[in-house]
Amino acid sequence: MAQKTNPFGLRLGLTQVWDSTLQNYGNKSKKYTSFILNQIKLNNFLQHYLYSKSNYFISKILAELNYKSSKMKISYSIKKNVLDIQQSYFCETPLKKINGVYLHNFNIEVFQESDFSITASILTRYVNYLFERKLSLKLILTNLENLLKGSLNSGKIVSLNRGIAKVIFKGFKLKISGRFENTRNRMAKSYEQSSGLLSLTQLNNYVEFHSQTIFTKLGTCTFQVYLFYEIKHANQKKNA
Repeated sequence: MAQKTNPFGLRLGLTQVWDSTLQNYGNKSKKYTSFILNQIKLNNFLQHYLYSKSNYFISKILAELNYKSSKMKISYSIKKNVLDIQQSYFCETPLKKINGVYLHNFNIEVFQESDFSITASILTRYVNYLFERKLSLKLILTNLENLLKGSLNSGKIVSLNRGIAKVIFKGFKLKISGRFENTRNRMAKSYEQSSGLLSLTQLNNYVEFHSQTIFTKLGTCTFQVYLFYEIKHANQKKNA
């Protein structure tokens, strides 16, 4: 029998990272702690300075410091109502003012804000919510499939091991296993819906996975969501 694996765990360190991770090894605790504190201070400064200037078209901003190369990368996303992309370069001048304060080199990347904000964990909780409203699990999955099909090729911004990147939604798989139908057969059943590009073996893509246990009158069943994305690094066009 095939061994069950978590697709997220297979990609840790290659493309994906935990939502919040703090690792410290060796005798460099003081330097590393100072490095983390500087990054927090820098992010707080950028949030306060840029938002205080009434830059209404900024939605998110993040500063990433490189501990080894002494470089800084600024990533920020522009709200959907900004039509002129030239407006996005407004913050390069104030950012250069802090160039000599923290680090010597910095790189600025711009991302356009996207309407697509669906995650695997949100979908599983939404399915559990609808089921508690007495809706059939098969009907919920059918409606969810139509929703996700309409969102294919949408993009969103995520944090990877190489920093902030844009990913494109390419496929999904929805699966329910357990006792969720009132039939004479008491054995557990499995129902699955999928669409788009599905590959758990390619470790260079981005995958969101979440599992939710749903309690029914017949017992328990497990609802699983797989969302598959293609990674579009910001520097791909520059290197091409």
